[in-house]
Amino acid sequence: MQGRGNGRRTDRAQLFGAEAYGRTSNSYGNNGRPASSAHQEHANDMLEKQNDEVIDSLFETARNIKQYSQTINRQATDQNNLLNGMGLQMDKTQGLLGRTLGKMEAMAKNGGSKHMCFMICFFVFMIWMLYFFAFTKKNDMVLASDEALLDPTASPP
Repeated sequence: MQGRGNGRRTDRAQLFGAEAYGRTSNSYGNNGRPASSAHQEHANDMLEKQNDEVIDSLFETARNIKQYSQTINRQATDQNNLLNGMGLQMDKTQGLLGRTLGKMEAMAKNGGSKHMCFMICFFVFMIWMLYFFAFTKKNDMVLASDEALLDPTASPP
């Protein structure tokens, strides 16, 4: 888009001819009277300005759409890479769990019932400890904050 303004109008006139702007070759109107060239020129300039504004608006919209599509492309690529990494980690974890379960089955087959009993007791104890520490700390903090709210003489911490 080179040549805004008058240069552009002449380019259009050369491309489409003078009739594209409502001018006839003898500059007379339909009924033989001379056309108002100043009025026609002003109307053409106004239309050209409006067209230029619309074209600029369309270029800006196209530029924004291009930026949005590039951003979406980058995000999709990053998320695909993240999903591929997660798939690899899942495969590694699945292999580790498979090997561990295989060892536990072998231990159960070898008559290690005493070891299995100890291991089950250990897991139950660990789960109970996690539960105990997770919920007793929260309850103690909630109770301490409730007491501070109820006691009007207590100073804020």
